[in-house]
Amino acid sequence: MAKKTPKTSTHADETPVALTTLEGTGALINTDDLALLKDTANTVTRFLLGAKAWLIECGNLDKRADAALAAARTLTKPKTAAEDEIVQRQITRYSEEEKATEAHHGLITSPVNKLHKFLTSRRKVTLDKYATAKQLAQSHHNEYVQAERRRVDEENRQREEQARRDEQARRQKEADDLEAAAVRAESGSADLSAREEAFVEYYVAGVDATTAAKRAGYAKPFEQGARLIASAKVQKAIEGLVAAASMRQQAAAVVEAPLEVTFEAATANVVRAPGAVDRTTKSCEILDPAKFRNAVLAGLQGIPHDTLEPDQVRLNDYARKFGKLINDWPGVRLVEKTTTVG
Repeated sequence: MAKKTPKTSTHADETPVALTTLEGTGALINTDDLALLKDTANTVTRFLLGAKAWLIECGNLDKRADAALAAARTLTKPKTAAEDEIVQRQITRYSEEEKATEAHHGLITSPVNKLHKFLTSRRKVTLDKYATAKQLAQSHHNEYVQAERRRVDEENRQREEQARRDEQARRQKEADDLEAAAVRAESGSADLSAREEAFVEYYVAGVDATTAAKRAGYAKPFEQGARLIASAKVQKAIEGLVAAASMRQQAAAVVEAPLEVTFEAATANVVRAPGAVDRTTKSCEILDPAKFRNAVLAGLQGIPHDTLEPDQVRLNDYARKFGKLINDWPGVRLVEKTTTVG
């Protein structure tokens, strides 16, 4: 048998607790807990040894219950106080039989329930420590993951902004190149006179040769318009202005087009340890019950009305408190149930 070294400890309520150390393990055992286990084991052993007699008595109790139920089904509504007294005596006898049944089954259920309560409490003590440890570790993991997500979001934001700046710079360069080409196209016939340049501008603007010559100040617009339009240098100038206008339209379209950019997105540096899986659960926390209730009743945001289901336990408390006054509440009524206690 392992040697035991008595020790003492103290619960949170300062109650002394005797502890025993098992040799070779270093484990401390509460002697009261050990005594409970031994006592329960002895009780269960005695119960098993007498299980046959216990089962026989179970059968006897069940037969008496069958007889009581059959007798109760033959009862009729009493018409006199004497008949009602008989009914009450039956109720008292049933209560006594109930107590006898409870006592018989309690011989084993009470110690087993006590043992179960002890075992689950001991399990809870250890599991609570693991739960706390997991919460601490989970908090660190969640903080890291959230920090990584914030980092990635910020990095992707910066990458997108840089991609936009690069695209805008590219577009501006394209527009500048088109403008330079337009200027070169316009200056392709720099040897035109002032009136010839005016004629070209009016003509490109969309009028006919005669009207363009007239607006440019020529005395014989019909003849001069025909002459000018046949001139090679005027034709070259017209082509240059048309090309310049087209390039400026193209440049404007480049600058004004919706800015759509692509970039290589950063990813969070999160790895999964073997056997570890992140599961996200969602729940609802009511921060302001009155505000939430008013929102439901007002039909705001389409909140389902079943979120305001009544609490039956609290309603029963109010029924005991207010009695028949609760019948004045819309949609509810008082339910009274009387039992005879033996």
